[in-house]
Amino acid sequence: MPMPRGLIRAAEVTQWTSFNTTDGNYFPNWSNKKIRTTDMTNNLKANIKSCLNFNKTNKILDRIAASTSATLLDLETFDIHAGSTLKSAPVHSTANIADIVVVNVLYLGGGRLQYNCRPDQTRPVNGRTSRKAPTTSKYVPR
Repeated sequence: MPMPRGLIRAAEVTQWTSFNTTDGNYFPNWSNKKIRTTDMTNNLKANIKSCLNFNKTNKILDRIAASTSATLLDLETFDIHAGSTLKSAPVHSTANIADIVVVNVLYLGGGRLQYNCRPDQTRPVNGRTSRKAPTTSKYVPR
């Protein structure tokens, strides 16, 4: 696994590579249940624990997450979900709206609100009204 440059010291890269190499030696045999042994499982778990402790002591993943030079590939490679880089991508497609927007707010109760947004079609668009403006009427009981 390549480490981002400028963030990690050479000794840390060597140690991190050692964890990766050890994991690579155990995992292919461990993933085959027919030849998996308790020693393999214990060695793999010990390597993972050592790697976690090393990161906890040296804060390598935190330094990568906080770095301005870390790329999206770095964050995906190290499974880092902190910072604004991964969170800032919109889930839904967005576009600028040129029309006037009408927002309907409905109180659902319990502090919950529902918003509905639509372009205002009652206002003239290019000099034409697309539909009649809604009329307000009061219901008066007899």
